[in-house]
Amino acid sequence: MGDISERLAWVSGERHKKKVREHIDLFLQPPVGNYGVLEYDKFDDIVKLGYEYAKPRVDNFVKKHPYLVS
Repeated sequence: MGDISERLAWVSGERHKKKVREHIDLFLQPPVGNYGVLEYDKFDDIVKLGYEYAKPRVDNFVKKHPYLVS
């Protein structure tokens, strides 16, 4: 059931994501595709992966657009 719900959310999310990308300044998509929806025991690993993915991208974005950070 969890996998079916995940797929339904993915299909809907992909369509929405295409529309949203036209209006955003920074889009982050951490590589978490190898983790299932119900893998709660992997929470710390996923957080670490997301942080390591996002940190350099956010830092680079802030360097290019320092006026956006208060």
